[in-house]
Amino acid sequence: FPGAQFGMVSTMSSLVEVLMRVVRAGVLKVLSSGPIPAHLGIIMDGNRRYATRRKLHTTSGHLKGFDKLHEMLFWLLDVGIRNVSVYAF
Repeated sequence: FPGAQFGMVSTMSSLVEVLMRVVRAGVLKVLSSGPIPAHLGIIMDGNRRYATRRKLHTTSGHLKGFDKLHEMLFWLLDVGIRNVSVYAF
C-alpha cells in the first residue's frame, strides 16, 4: 500500500515538526530565563553518521546539518545572541 506508507511518512513528518517547535520553545525559554551569553560556540558533529544511517550520500547529511544550523542561527537571534562561532569538519 504505497498510499498507506505515504500517510505514515506524512504523520511522522508532522510529529517531528511539532516536536521541533516544542524543543525550540523549551530552548528559548531556558536561554531567556538567565543571562544571555554574548557568544555561543557550536561544534557540528554527526552529519555523516546521520546520512549513513539513512543510507544517504554524505553530502546530504552535511546539507541537512547546514539547514539545521541556519535555522538555529535565527533562534539565537531571537534570544539576543549575536556572536556565534561554528566548527565544522
